[in-house]
Order: sequence, then structure tokens, then C-alpha cells
Amino acid sequence: METEEPLTAEVVEDVAPVKPKLVERYASCVTGRPYSCFFLCLFVMLLLSGLPFLVRSNDLPDFDDPSKGLEARGTVLSGSYRAFENLRDSPFRRQLKSMERSRRMSFAEMETDVLTGSRRTLASANDFSCSGAHSGLLMYADTSITFKATTSKGMLNADSLIMTCEIEQKMSNFQNFQSFFFDFSSVPCKFRSLANYVAFYNNKTSCFDITDSDVSSFSSLLNMCSPHYDAGDIQVCADETACGIQFPSVPIECFTNNWVYDSLNALIETGYAPGQPVDLARIIVPWFYLYEEYELITDMHEELLKDLVDEEKDGALVYAYGLGYDVKFDIFSYQLLKDLVFGGGAIVAVYAMMRAHTGSWFVASFAMLQILLSVGVAFGVYMLILWLPFFPFLNLISIFIVIGIGSDDVFVLVDSWKQSGFDLPADHEYGSTSEMSSRLVHVIENAGSSLLTTSLTTAAAFFAVAFSSITSLRLFGIFCGIVVLVDYFFCMSFVPALLVIYESKFKGKTLCCKDKRSQVNGEKSEKFRFVERIFRDKVAPFVIAHNLKIMFVILSFVCGIGWNAFNLELTESSTFQLFRDDHPMERWELQLINDFNQEVELAAAGGELDVDFGFGLDIQDNGNHLDPDDFGSLKFVDFDISDAVSQTQLINFCENLRLQSFYGEQCEDSDDNVTCGLKSVCSFELFRDWVQVPCNTTTNFPLTNSVQDLLVFPNRSECCDLNFPVTPASTFTSCMSQLADTYSSEGFHSGFHFRNGAFIALSIRIKSNFAYTDAFDPMDEFYQSIKSFVDPYIDNAPSGSGIATLAFSSEFEYYDLQVNIVESAYSSAAVSFGVAIVVLLLMTRSVRLSVSAIVTIMAIVFVLGGIFVSAGWDLNILESIIVSIAVGLAVDFTVHFTHAYLLCPDKTSRPARITYMYQTMGVSVSTGALTTFISGMALSFAETLFYYQFGIFLITTMTFSFIFSTFLLPSFLCRFGPVSQSGGVTDERNGDELTAKELSENTL
Repeated sequence: METEEPLTAEVVEDVAPVKPKLVERYASCVTGRPYSCFFLCLFVMLLLSGLPFLVRSNDLPDFDDPSKGLEARGTVLSGSYRAFENLRDSPFRRQLKSMERSRRMSFAEMETDVLTGSRRTLASANDFSCSGAHSGLLMYADTSITFKATTSKGMLNADSLIMTCEIEQKMSNFQNFQSFFFDFSSVPCKFRSLANYVAFYNNKTSCFDITDSDVSSFSSLLNMCSPHYDAGDIQVCADETACGIQFPSVPIECFTNNWVYDSLNALIETGYAPGQPVDLARIIVPWFYLYEEYELITDMHEELLKDLVDEEKDGALVYAYGLGYDVKFDIFSYQLLKDLVFGGGAIVAVYAMMRAHTGSWFVASFAMLQILLSVGVAFGVYMLILWLPFFPFLNLISIFIVIGIGSDDVFVLVDSWKQSGFDLPADHEYGSTSEMSSRLVHVIENAGSSLLTTSLTTAAAFFAVAFSSITSLRLFGIFCGIVVLVDYFFCMSFVPALLVIYESKFKGKTLCCKDKRSQVNGEKSEKFRFVERIFRDKVAPFVIAHNLKIMFVILSFVCGIGWNAFNLELTESSTFQLFRDDHPMERWELQLINDFNQEVELAAAGGELDVDFGFGLDIQDNGNHLDPDDFGSLKFVDFDISDAVSQTQLINFCENLRLQSFYGEQCEDSDDNVTCGLKSVCSFELFRDWVQVPCNTTTNFPLTNSVQDLLVFPNRSECCDLNFPVTPASTFTSCMSQLADTYSSEGFHSGFHFRNGAFIALSIRIKSNFAYTDAFDPMDEFYQSIKSFVDPYIDNAPSGSGIATLAFSSEFEYYDLQVNIVESAYSSAAVSFGVAIVVLLLMTRSVRLSVSAIVTIMAIVFVLGGIFVSAGWDLNILESIIVSIAVGLAVDFTVHFTHAYLLCPDKTSRPARITYMYQTMGVSVSTGALTTFISGMALSFAETLFYYQFGIFLITTMTFSFIFSTFLLPSFLCRFGPVSQSGGVTDERNGDELTAKELSENTL
């Protein structure tokens, strides 16, 4: 036995491992009872895959709302937001007249308006009834079709407008669609379109009858009126005569039926100029639709609209359309499942490769079944054992991930099985199970440890995502991590039994006769397959001879493109993108929506943000962070402001609040003096002034001209003539309660909250001067300005004072999501790197080998980041996932090659170890890369953005993982790879270069 040196940074200890008894017993069990192992594993996989559909049949995923779960939970901002939301529904609130601040209408309220038919029209019913000669005009246009001119004539010509008229007719005739656009007298409306307006203006009954002369006449009207529109003198007009009197310089024709206003404001792109062609024009569907009819619009998209996109006719084409967010979500849910058909294509392609690689339909079929059932088993663990309440659509991507990872595991295991039988003839008969057991022990010790390393690092990358504060990301990380571990478990239990059964019963046989050649064992005449010989005889000598050049070329490329990875920035898109950029609905929302004045005006009409301040609230997010439907419950903390110092500080807070840069105008033009006065003071300031009123001036019949008039109501002998701050505490609480009860009114909140007569919380709402935006930097500045105002009050509050419980909230949900996207991405990536380093050090027991592998992995990750930034990707939900798991998916091939380097029988020569590494792992790495590449290719054909971008990620990751692990890692090992000294002969030169002859020598 050779004497070997102990492990150092330069020399790795290569002590022959002692075979664990557990491995031998396991191998003996599998080879002795292969059918029991096979059917037991199959039964467990089928059982766990099917049980969730029975046990939780009423709680299965539906993906109706793709945005569900894309929110931060457990953060300070999410806790504050949910606490204030729960407070507004609290039974502990007391009301106060006129104290509720106005706020922006929510999407839910807009939906209610539609259902009740309360959407505003652009004019009175007399002028704009659908029963008239022209269409009804609606302020909000959920459904619109945008046309793009393909000639220099633009859209204002008869042929192009008649083409839009044809689209209107096709939509009107689709199923029972026409019944959903009508006025209140149930008379069908025409679409708002240039074609219809041209027809109406020229007294034509149909837009199909218009001529170029008609279009020219209407264009002349637009040319005459457009300067007045640009000057702001043409607005919505219900009475043409009155508008003409108000704007005498504007020709009366410009107000007729609002045709000019609607054309320039909603139907023609901004910047209309006389004599210039109109490149973009749209038609708008004037309809009041019910939300249960979304299926009809989804059908229209699938069966009609999407087939019309980009089809040029008569100088125009359908370029984009908007159908509203809810319809878009419905279409996404449908498309999400439809795109899974590409997963079927990937399965077929990988299955064919697996059949070619294993040489057996039997092995390939059951191995593929095991891979697919791994997702089912993981689903069973997720739904039944962990009983998680929510299954986000992100989890569906696990199907494509496991196809690549699972097939790679099978290839490594099967290749190790083949290589362990190279010295056996194809028709070898096993004399006992111990002989096959010894072979299986060899496979488990060699391939099993490599698969364990890659599975742990990949699973760790996914589980690292589970530490994110974003619900969907956490659940995605948990589920995919389970999938990877389940796949490894059954790959090491089910597949060995499968190989033993095949080896003993089916090898060399077909369905009808004896097979002339078996591919599971090598032929004795030539042990190595063609690809193995390519790696041994071509790739290995090339890398050994040119390792410095390879390192220079690849590292130069990494430096050239990888630096761009540091430029990955948060997205500032105001649109929740669901489909690819070229999808017609995304074209509308990403490219065109700001090209029409009406949409710009609507976007700007959101109003300024409200800001809530509160004392006494527990702002911990106490709901289930894994359940987006669990908002938690309202809880309070100990709150006491009855002492004089706290009352004084609270008044100081209210006064300073009005001096802050974010404090906006509280009153509206329609407010009377009392309402405006109440909006301009904190309710606690009102309390201060109320208790100081002389008792002899109080009355039950006050004037109502100002806030001061309200202070004398009601006639009272208590809670008046008091000094402020109010003491003792009992008087303070009693007067607070009396004030709230006196001015109680349904729908208006004082901000005073009581429970069992005790004053437990105070809330204050103001209107800021900041308009909402999805852009991170402005929202961050807004948040920081409020925080810098609030923090000193918390920090300087007296001990035990309720002032220390001060919290605030506004519409920071998306801002909070953005903050946590960044934190999640980089923290998860750091955890993945850390786990990869630890696992590699434990596996290799060599600093040199681990460093070489880590540098290779880092090079892959940096190149991926640089490429994605160069391609225009921003940091959003999907990109956060990619950053988090890139290490886990990039590590596999590097680990396989590194492990093979360790297992080389000749441990004294770098060329020998590198050649052995290529020879034993080249085929597995190549096929593994190809199968995952195929999965990515399949996804790249999907319409949904998540599938598409993840497909691009898989393609890019596999490409550079294969190139870098195949060429960069071995080049490092040629220079820095550890070797063992034996008998005084060594290739370890302590920094001296090996000679060209030694580098090119093939030792095997």
C-alpha cells in the first residue's frame, strides 16, 4: 500500500474510503429484492401524487389571480398596512362627523360602479344616447383595439378606416357579444371609432359607405379644431350652444357631438398635427359588461382577436388591444395551462434522448415516469404533509426544472452502471446476487455521492428563496426544493431497482426476440462509447495543451460581459406584465397606452396619496405569511397618552405634521368651511379645543359656519372649562369618549378607538402632496421623508408613553415588494454560494479543487447576469428567482467533473485525472446539458412571460455551464489541481509549469 501525505492546500488526501455498511446493506437489499423495491417505490409515488386530489379536492390550485401572493409579508410596511386595514373594519372605532378624508377610488370600487351602471358618460343622455345617430361615449375604455398604419398615408383614408369597420363588425357578430354594449334603453351602441365619426359627420348610415372625400372632410374639421383642443378650449360638451358662448373663439362645429374631442383625446395618438399622417388610431367598445362574462372575452381573444394581429390589409393592421386587467388575468390563467403543452414536447424529446442513451425502452420509460412522479410526490408533501394553504403559479415551472435535473441524475447513474460493467461481456450471467450487489455498491459510492452533492446545492438554492418575505417566492422555493430532494431520493431507490431488474431479466431482449447488442453493458472489444472517446482523445488533449489560452479567452469574456451584472436594476414599469413583449395586450400597456391623451389623463387622475398615522396599534403582521388570504387580526399594544407630557407631544406632532414637505392640501373646492376646517386639524387638536370651551357658552343649538361653532356643542357642564393637558387620566378618557359619541355619524371616523370604555388607539389620516407611482426612487424618497419625521417622536418618547407606539402607512405595498425583491435576490444568492462552498469543501477535502470549482461557478453566474442585463431585463419577480437559483443550477456540471477528478485511480498526474474526468463524466454532462437545454427551448415558445423568460434562463445557463465546466474548470485544474505524491514521483511542482510533453501525455 502506497504511503500518502496528509491533506494540505496543495496536496489532497486520497485515503481509500471504507465502504459504509449501510451502502452494502442497501445494495444487498435492492439486488436481493428488486421487485419489492420497485413496486414499493412506484406505489408510494402514485399514492402521494394522487392523494391531494382526493383529500383537498375543494382546495386545489386555480391560478385565477396571478398577482396573488406577489406581496411582501412579515415586514414593517406590510404589518403597518394590514394593521390599518384591519383598524378601518374594527368594531372599536368611534365616528366623528366629516372627519373621513377622501381617497382614490380602488379597483374594486370601480368594478362596483360598472356593475351598478354608474360609469360616467362624456355628455348628457340627450346628446350621447346610443339610440341617436352616433355612439355613446364612456370615460373608461377597458376594451379598445389599436391599429397601426403600414403606409405613408396613415390611418386617415377610406380604405384603412373601412378596415377598422370590418374589425368592428367581426367583434359585434362574435357569439352574443353585441348584447354587452348597449345604453340604458337596451339599444345597441356603435363603437367609438374614426370610421363611425366620419360616417356620422357626412350623414352616412354605415362606416362601410365612407369615401376618401368623406375622410378629407372630417380631416378638415380636425385640422380646424386641433389648435383649440391643444389650447384646452375644447372639452366635453353637453350643450353645444353653451360651450360656444363659453369659448367664443372656437367654431361651433368643434363641439358638435364631441366628435372632435373624442377623436383627438381618445382615438388618435397624441401630437396630432394638420398635414401629418396619423400612424396610430383605435376603436373603443362602449359597453357595460358583467364580470361573469369574462369567459366570452377570453374566447374572443382566442378565437378572433389574436388571429387578426399583424395581418396587414388596406394599409393598416391590428397592432395591439386592451381588454382590462381582469380579462387579462383570465386569459393568463388559461394560457398558463395551455403553455404546459410545451412541457409535453420537452418530455417527449428528453424521453427519446433517454431511450437512445440507455438503449432500453424499459429503463427509459420507468425512469421518465419516476422523474414526472417526483413532481407529484412533492405536490403530495406540499399539500398533505406540510398542508400549505396556497400554490402559486410559479410552482408550475418545477415541471421543466425536474425534467432537466432528473434526466441528468438518471444519465449519471446509468453511465456509472455501464462503466462498472465494462469488463463484463454482454451476455454475462450473474452467479449470485452478491456479484451484482458489489457492482451496485460501486455505482452508489461513485455516482451517488456526486448526485447527493448536486442535489444538496440545487435544493439549497431553492430553499434559500424560501427565506424571502414574498409569499409566492417562499412557496416556490419550498416546492422546488422538495421536488429536487424527492427526485434524488427516488433516483437512488427506484432507478437502482430498475437497473437490477433490467440487468437480470430484460437485458439483450426485445419484445419479440433476442437483441444482438446491449447498450447497458459495454462490449468487451471496445469499452468506450463514441462520445467518451471524443472527450478522451480530442477534448482532453486539447484542453491540457492549451489551458492557458482557454483561461485567457473565457476569463476575458467573463470580464467583458460579466461587469454588466452589477447594473441589474429594479423595474419601473407601472404594468404587471404577464405575457411576452410582442403580445398584443402587452404592446398596448407597455408601448402605446401613453400615446393617447385620454389614458394619460386617467393615469394622472389618481390623486395624491393618503397617509395614516396611528398610536396603540400592534403592527406585527400576525397573519399566516404563506396564505395571501390571511390578513391577520387587529391587535393593540399598551397605549397611554393620558399623562401631560404625552398629550403635549401629541399636539406638537399634529402641529409639526402640517409643516412637513409631504403634507398636502386637505380641502377640496366643494368643501364648506366646516368640512375644510375639520380636514385641516387633527382630531386630537379638536379635543384640546373642545375641553377648553367655557361651560357657559355651550349650547345645543350652535351655528354651523365654522369648526369653532362646533366646539360649543352640546350644552354641557363637564368636559369644558378644563386646562390642557387634561388630568387626571379618568377625566381624559371620559372626555375623549364623550367627544366621539357626541359627533358620531356613520361613515366618518374620528380616529378615536375604544374597547370596554378604555381609550386604546388613536389614528390620524392626512392627504399628502405626492401622487402614486410604481417607480422605486420617488416612492423611496416619499417613504424616507415620512420615516424621518416619525422616528424622532418614537426615539424621544417618555418611558411608558403611548407616543412610542407611533406607526404610519400609505400605499407602499408595491414599494415594499420592490425592496424585498432586491433583498430576496441577493440574500438567496449569497446563501446558495455559501452552501455550495461548504458542500464542495466537504466533498473534495481540497481547498484548491473547491476554489477552482467556485471560481467557475461565479464566472457562470456573472456571465448570466451580464447577458440578461444587456438583453434589457430588469429586476422583478422572475429575475429575483433567477438570481436566487442561478448558483444552484450552474453548479451541477462543475460538481460532476470535480467529483470525477477525485475518483481517478491514478492520483499522481493532473493529465491523467483530467482525462479520466472527461472520459467518465463527459457523456453524462453533455446529455444532462442537452436535456435541460431542450426544456428551456420548449419554454421559449410559451406566450406567458414567466415561462418564456425562464426558458431563456435555462438555455443560457446550460450553454455557459457546459462550456465553462468543460473548458474553464479543467484549465484551472491543469494548473492548480491537487495531486498526491507517491514513491517520490509527483507532478506537483509547487508552482513550476509542467512541460508540454507531460501536459499532452494521455496516461490512460
